Amino acid sequence: NTGWAVGSSGKILKTTNGGSTWTTTSFGSNVFSSVFFVDENYGWICGWFGSILKTTDGGLNWTPVSVSAIDNFYSLSFSDNLKGVAVGTGYIARTMDGGITWDLVQNAPSLNSVCLHASGKGWAVGLGRAFAFTDNGGLSWVYEPGNGAYNHLQAVSAADEYSVWMV
Repeated sequence: NTGWAVGSSGKILKTTNGGSTWTTTSFGSNVFSSVFFVDENYGWICGWFGSILKTTDGGLNWTPVSVSAIDNFYSLSFSDNLKGVAVGTGYIARTMDGGITWDLVQNAPSLNSVCLHASGKGWAVGLGRAFAFTDNGGLSWVYEPGNGAYNHLQAVSAADEYSVWMV
């Protein structure tokens, strides 16, 4: 019954009754693009200008995390409360310590969505069918840039390491 949504003007929304009602808080004035929780306590938000926020108390408090990126992050995903990746307009970033520190591991413009599985496999998709794949938890990626002749891929999700959907 618990769900999250984020948006412009630093908006963070939470529901605890399956979406019937939502509480709204704000954190700064940034545009937030994606929110991801691995359990009821550990969650992260990413957004424009390389912004990433972290919570360890179910969203009661959010802490900004320093990332040496100035480009926009559009999506992030974690395989557990330590290992995660974020993608956007310039880089694929990786954390191994719960989002305290982030390494820019791949120059990869125009990725819209990322999914990291507990097996260490991960997928990212983007503009003009841009595609990236990792099998080592995001340390290195095979990246295929998009082609303007193709429609964009907006989202990727995986039920397990063999069942992956891209739209």
